[in-house]
Amino acid sequence: MNHFPCIIPAAGLGTRMAEICAATGGAPFKELLPVAGMPAILHAVALAAAAGADTVAVVLRPGKEAIRDCIDQHRQDVAPGCEIVYRWQAEPGGEGRAILQCRDVLEGVPAVGVIYPDNLYQPPADGDSRSPLAILREAAEGAGQAAAAVTDTIGLHRPDAAGQDALAAYANAGRLDLAPHPACIPGLRLVTRCYAKGPGPFMPRRPGEARACGLYVATPRYVEALDAQDKMLPQGEELTDGHARRHLLAEGRPLQAFLLPGLVFDMGTPAGHALARRHLGA
Repeated sequence: MNHFPCIIPAAGLGTRMAEICAATGGAPFKELLPVAGMPAILHAVALAAAAGADTVAVVLRPGKEAIRDCIDQHRQDVAPGCEIVYRWQAEPGGEGRAILQCRDVLEGVPAVGVIYPDNLYQPPADGDSRSPLAILREAAEGAGQAAAAVTDTIGLHRPDAAGQDALAAYANAGRLDLAPHPACIPGLRLVTRCYAKGPGPFMPRRPGEARACGLYVATPRYVEALDAQDKMLPQGEELTDGHARRHLLAEGRPLQAFLLPGLVFDMGTPAGHALARRHLGA
């Protein structure tokens, strides 16, 4: 297998989760909030290892050394055999700039995994335990095209066990237009449009509309698109994965999406974190 690095952007301010972090007393950052038995950041590292990553680059900013310490303490438990390196961002600039901070890790590789640590994957109840990132890696390396994970929203837009609308816990991001993929591989789609993030929660345009999540595999062209957009953005604007995707689509470059068999919990909001804990435990 090819050398396969993964990048975990964790340099953000986490403003929306500050109150939750303060209430816990023991988790200064959202990446350290516990869910399903361990801090969220460790789930991200374990997901990278399960996909066959040999190098995991975690992007932090000064002041978030507690995340590094947590990973170093548990790295042999969650990612034995993986090299874990840290890259530092002086100030948050969006996940796109976090990826560009890892140029040395990206050099010469056909694909790189990206995992947002506030996105937690739950495999389906039918026992399909395939690593979601491994599925995306296979699609990206096979076609030389970036591949994003999408999950459908069937069953979410209704009250959950706690009487709350589960879909309200998902931020209004990740909206894509999808089309059939010519390869006719189950779950694989072509991305035809990528929408900018909007206010409020994600509201499906139709029942079960698929939503992109914070798991994807990027290719060298994807990184080039980030570079190009970084030079064009107004000062102070964050560089996001959406910028790269819209850049590639405008150039006529194909993008893929894979409909994951399980669910991805968006723990970047208080409602999303509460939903994940209700379903998966503390």
